[in-house]
Amino acid sequence: MLFEKGLKLLFIPFFILLLFGSSSAAYPNLSDYPNFLSPDIYIVVGGEGSATDVLASTEIATGIKGEIPTINVETKLDKDIVNPYGISKNFILIGSPCTNKMLALIMGKNYPSCGLESSIPENSAIIKIYGGFTSGYYALVVSGWNDSYTRIAGFVLKKHDQFLSDKFVKAVKVTSESSSGITPYDLLTSTTISTVITTITVTILSTTQVMTTKIQITTTSQITTTTTVTDQETDKSKLILVGIIFSVIFFLVLTVFLMRLLKGN
Repeated sequence: MLFEKGLKLLFIPFFILLLFGSSSAAYPNLSDYPNFLSPDIYIVVGGEGSATDVLASTEIATGIKGEIPTINVETKLDKDIVNPYGISKNFILIGSPCTNKMLALIMGKNYPSCGLESSIPENSAIIKIYGGFTSGYYALVVSGWNDSYTRIAGFVLKKHDQFLSDKFVKAVKVTSESSSGITPYDLLTSTTISTVITTITVTILSTTQVMTTKIQITTTSQITTTTTVTDQETDKSKLILVGIIFSVIFFLVLTVFLMRLLKGN
C-alpha cells in the first residue's frame, strides 16, 4: 500500500511539468507575426482611444495586407463588438485597458483600468499574444503607457521583419523604435509564479501526508529564492525554472519515500 502511494506521488511533478510544457509549446511566438493571425483578423481600437491609436491601427492593417494580401483584415471600435466570445476571428487590440474595453477584457482587467492599474509598464508599451476569445484563435495586444508608446509599438509591428524576427517569445516590452528598446517581457510576475507553485506543493502535502514539515519549509525557501526573477524573463527560462522546482520536489519525495520504506522493513 505504501509502495503504491509513493509511486503515484512520484508522478505528480512530472505530470504538472508536462502540462506546463505542452501549454508553452502550443503557443505561437512573435517571430511568426502576422502568420499566426491568418486568415481573419479584427483590429479593434477603443471608442475612447486617441487619433494616434486609430493611426496605429491603420498602419498595422496596411502592413499586414501588403505582406499577405489573402488575409482578411477589418478595423472596428470596441463598442461595435457586443460579445467577442464565439467569434471565429483573431484579434489585434490597440490602446490600453483604460481606453479599449476588449483589451481590458482579454487582460482580465476592469474597464477602465488606467495608469498603474493597467499593468502596462510606465514609459513603454507591450506587444503580447493572448489566447483568443474563441478556442483556437489568438488576440495580439498592442498597448502603451500612453498613446505615443502605443504608436511606437505599432511601428515595431509594421517593421516586424527588422525588430521581431528573432523574438521567439509571446511578449515584448517596447521603449523605443530600436532593437535595443525591445526586450522579452511577461505580465506574469515572479510573485504569482511563487504563489501558484507553493499552492501545488501544499496540496501535495495535504493529500499524501508523506513529506515532513522540514521538507515543506525547504521547498518553499527554494521557490522564494529561485523565482526572484525579472518580469522580462523569456518563456524558456520560466519553463526551466518550473522544471528545477519540480525536480527538487521529486527528489525530496523520493528520499522520504525510501526512508519510510526502509524504516518499515
